[in-house]
Amino acid sequence: MKNIPGRLLYGCDTNSHYAIGMHVTDPYLWYQDSHGKTHVIMSALEVDRTRKNANVNHVHSMDKVDEYLLEHNYPTDTIHQALWLIKRDDASVIEVPEDFPFFIAKAFQERNITLKIADKYFFPQRTIKTAEEVELIRQAQALNEQAFERAFNILAEARIKCDGSIKWKNKTLTAEILRGQMNMVIAEAGGMPSDIIIACGAQGADPHEIGHGPLKANELIIIDSFPRGPNGNFYYGDLTRTVLKGKPSKKQLALYNAVKAGQQLGLNMLKAGINGADVHKAIDICFLEHGFETGVDDQGRQYGFFHGVGHSVGLEVHDDGPSVSKTRPAVMKAGYAVTVEPGLYYPELGGVRIEDIVHVMKNGIENLTTLPKELVIP
Repeated sequence: MKNIPGRLLYGCDTNSHYAIGMHVTDPYLWYQDSHGKTHVIMSALEVDRTRKNANVNHVHSMDKVDEYLLEHNYPTDTIHQALWLIKRDDASVIEVPEDFPFFIAKAFQERNITLKIADKYFFPQRTIKTAEEVELIRQAQALNEQAFERAFNILAEARIKCDGSIKWKNKTLTAEILRGQMNMVIAEAGGMPSDIIIACGAQGADPHEIGHGPLKANELIIIDSFPRGPNGNFYYGDLTRTVLKGKPSKKQLALYNAVKAGQQLGLNMLKAGINGADVHKAIDICFLEHGFETGVDDQGRQYGFFHGVGHSVGLEVHDDGPSVSKTRPAVMKAGYAVTVEPGLYYPELGGVRIEDIVHVMKNGIENLTTLPKELVIP
């Protein structure tokens, strides 16, 4: 047996997509043997399409594999299909991702097949984006921007009523209506919409509150959208802007300007070689200098800047790769694609978050986001 491990996947997740370069709806087996050759077992529904489109050395028909198993009195199930793959190889160890299915792992262990969980990432190369991947992220973000422009246009067309409600086309404008309009733009262009966050007022003090109900004048509105790109592009965009329909108070304006300054500081600092924790610390200091503290109030609610600066983006909205934060320090490398999205949140005031996606380079960044950052929509 060789010391080079075989490598096995079962599923239809982002690792599977990355492994063969195409999307398959149903779970399937992928195997890289000890000679570096890759194999998949595909059902009759997928085998021809896979042979035409997939980046894989050997495509095995599930029907043919099952015929072999039946001839040798084995069950035609996923476990025995996986055993058929690896027993044709001479690997002494099989490497699997940390979320590898338990039912297959248990069957292997019962047969004294040694499994090794991959260190951190099953495909470490996923963390460094190729030029093609960067372009796919850029396309997804460009589509995302079109959806934001639709939302901004609707808010500009809308009228503020005496009771502070916002009317659009003779209806009270709600988070649900605005979300639907943004998702329509994305879907019509062939993208895959997300559960867009549209959180107004106090709802915005909780960063992952999706938002619901009527939007109100003179309140901060956080809009955060993270769709997949158009026309079979499985890479994500991720974009947040905070806007206000009407006139901001001095406190709201100060909050917005602090976050905008903090985000610009992060954009200016990011480059290959810098530790993301240092970026986070600098933004934290910037917020304090603007008069905005972070902590927990007497009701146990968090306030201020209590999440990281950013995360990796790619085949997942929170992709394999580093975060830009104080809790998970990571040195940036050229080729990373990360968000820069500091935020400040206060239960009595609401929240402000501003987010771009950037491509980390040797001496700085390429910002993959072009949407302007303006608070007030008259």
